Amino acid sequence: MKYWHYLIREKGKSKKGPSNMIAALFICLSCLTLINPTAADTLVPAGSIWKYLDNGSNQGTAWKEMIFDETGWKSGAAQLGYGDGDETTVVSYGGNASSKYITTYFRKSFTIADASLYQALTLDLLYDDGAVVYLNGTEAARVNLPDGTISYNTLASVGDEFTWYTKALNTSLLVAGTNVLAVEMHQAVANSSDLSFDLELTAASINELSIVGVADQQVHQDIVSFTVNSAAGYDYTATLNGSAIATDVTIVLDQPDFYELYVHRRQQSSGIEESVLIHFTVMDSARGSPSGGCRPGRLIR
Repeated sequence: MKYWHYLIREKGKSKKGPSNMIAALFICLSCLTLINPTAADTLVPAGSIWKYLDNGSNQGTAWKEMIFDETGWKSGAAQLGYGDGDETTVVSYGGNASSKYITTYFRKSFTIADASLYQALTLDLLYDDGAVVYLNGTEAARVNLPDGTISYNTLASVGDEFTWYTKALNTSLLVAGTNVLAVEMHQAVANSSDLSFDLELTAASINELSIVGVADQQVHQDIVSFTVNSAAGYDYTATLNGSAIATDVTIVLDQPDFYELYVHRRQQSSGIEESVLIHFTVMDSARGSPSGGCRPGRLIR
């Protein structure tokens, strides 16, 4: 796998504040443009109904497997959590505000007819403070939690407020028929003021224009990576802020800025063309939203 870095930013920035997130989102919304987008299949939409367990118990490892007895688990629509006032479903943290439950568990089943149709799978996760995501019993993503074994009382690495996290997942994790997502959310401290959880899972089929890692209107904290996936039988043109980029490589952006990604492809056999224009923002968590407009940068091998 090849990696390109785009305007390497200074490391060691702190986490964001909610007000900065709102400011950057407002700016990004103002530059929304889409040209003939090809929609991926949304396997699990944001705002879905989840089964959850919010009693502070130690669930061990069986809870994340495909076959599991969910008797006693509650059900509610995302966003799930507490403390921010924007939750659709409020979960319990126990009876002591100074010693809240460290871990809350979530499960959701979804069905697909043919897993082999998909060449790209993208996870978008809203988490606060840390999370591990399992797909059909296999760990698919871990964010803001230490390496190694995770237990019900493992603390998140740092407090991370209301953050969306995007990751490209391996499509081999999908199976035909019933699939199961299982997520454990962890607090960084026992007296944490809030908890937030939501998730979206999307998949792109072989014939769809596939861009994994970024989407229009998105705001990313400090760093983001994305890939423009190519398919046989098409000619591609891709640019980032006016500079040509390659397909099928991972582009890593860690310079706070407003970005414009343009992808165009033409089917060789039919001449049919389609294109997409995506605006997104990389925000410096210590300083808030970037200043200035979308300005071209230098691609560094």
